[in-house]
Amino acid sequence: MKARRPRTFSSATSGAIGLGLVLATAGCGDGRTDSRSTGTAGTQVGGTLTVVGAEEPAGFNVKIPDKQSATNLAVMSALWRGAWIVRPDFQFALNTDLLTSAEMINTDPQTVVYKINPRAVWSDGAPVDADDFIYNWETARPGARDADGTPTQSVALPGGGDPIASVTGSDGGRTVTVVYKARNVQWKAGLLFNYLIPAHVARRVGFNSGFARFDPTLEVSNGPYKIGSFNPGRDLTLVRNERFWGAPATLDRVVFRFTGEEAGATALKSGEGDLLVGHAVPDLIAQLRQTRDITTRVTPTLSQEYVGFNLRNELLALPAVRKAFALAVDRMVDRDPTVNVVNSFLRSDRQPAYRDTSGGRYDRPDVAGAKRLLEEAGFSLGADGVYARDGKRLALRARTFPEFPHEAELQLVQAQVKQAGIELRIENAPDSVLGPQLSNGDFDVEVTLYGKNLFGSVNQFRPGNRWGYANPRPNELVAQSNLELDDAERQAILDEADRILWDDLPIVPLYQLPGLMAVRSTFVNVEPNPAAPGASPFWNLERWARKAGR
Repeated sequence: MKARRPRTFSSATSGAIGLGLVLATAGCGDGRTDSRSTGTAGTQVGGTLTVVGAEEPAGFNVKIPDKQSATNLAVMSALWRGAWIVRPDFQFALNTDLLTSAEMINTDPQTVVYKINPRAVWSDGAPVDADDFIYNWETARPGARDADGTPTQSVALPGGGDPIASVTGSDGGRTVTVVYKARNVQWKAGLLFNYLIPAHVARRVGFNSGFARFDPTLEVSNGPYKIGSFNPGRDLTLVRNERFWGAPATLDRVVFRFTGEEAGATALKSGEGDLLVGHAVPDLIAQLRQTRDITTRVTPTLSQEYVGFNLRNELLALPAVRKAFALAVDRMVDRDPTVNVVNSFLRSDRQPAYRDTSGGRYDRPDVAGAKRLLEEAGFSLGADGVYARDGKRLALRARTFPEFPHEAELQLVQAQVKQAGIELRIENAPDSVLGPQLSNGDFDVEVTLYGKNLFGSVNQFRPGNRWGYANPRPNELVAQSNLELDDAERQAILDEADRILWDDLPIVPLYQLPGLMAVRSTFVNVEPNPAAPGASPFWNLERWARKAGR
């Protein structure tokens, strides 16, 4: 089956990127040095890397949900650096360029003290200080108001609500003390103190609209790069931030060309670009793997692909029907062989804490077993090949977004469950129409995705969820896990929640949606990060380099 090509370089089809999701900041903070004439062994300083397939930013404040495109997150991670860097091994590393230390000094109440590097300054010369931390918290609080009195449009704080009691500065603004209302395991996570908005600018121009356009006096940088130019409809160029006090970036420039993903792939193959990050479309992967001088990587992301059931439908309310459906589905569907079925509702399979909590119940399709479950539940196979009970045919309205990979997957699922006597009628719609409808439960069966994070704190199973799933216990356990600072205890709590979800089966997990990264072999240190949205490689942007002699 030939897949439809995706339309843009986008990381958030599910709308799952938010403060509760761990977002990587660029920068290694490892104290490396740079001679400015030669790079590390086998590399050279200078040169330009061109990213193709990029999406034009619709404003630069990535703490506003509809500004969180993959391109914008990548660009602003080089400018608005924060406290932590999430590494490909799913561990947090302190950004030692910005902070000299960050320590939890108390657990009751939970208290964290950040020490700001006295050399840290914004690219306009203003110091990075406690007011930046205070402002970033104030604007994310429920009920927060912008400079003009309107509500701020910020995404929510980690864990929802307002988990923080206070954020205060001392030591001339170089020390920040954060006191939590309750224990919060996600204190390193999310956007709160990552993607740090410059308070001295934002208090003047406003949170909501102050960064809607590019102006070098607005999008100031505390990172290794700054925006050198922005040409709407064409490109954006990052150049070295001459005021950056840490090790300088190795490349002179990183250019983002707004081509869209399909045109970007063409540009990469023709030699007009150096890096493409996007969807793992099978035919595109095959083409790129045959292209000389291109290294192609397929990496699972934090987005969980799934089949979801509307339990308001009286047939799908029957556990036997959901379990029979799950048995009929080949959960690998039509994926790259480097991507595995994921047997967890809460954790991705690349995380060190990943557990298979399924008991192996749905690892392989079992059409005979699916039919047996339906017949034991009182269904009879009709002459049309569809099961029915009490005159009600097992015919379901199935919906998904008409783009890769969802549409192709739903067609495969449709064919698979037909063998078990389940009929799916596919009724798709454009994203702008279908998104709100799916969120409101306007489906019987859906195929789409949701975002996971490094803490297993998936909020999709809260009361009022789109599937009409009413067991409160898994959500209660997830909320309890957020309060548990002991990792072993927290993982045990998440295991219990996961097992309950397998027993209830409101959805069927498939796999972590794979992301594609293809880079010209001229460059080194460009590595996908499975702990970042879209497995983005921009987490260590300032370490990217050209090979010596290339």
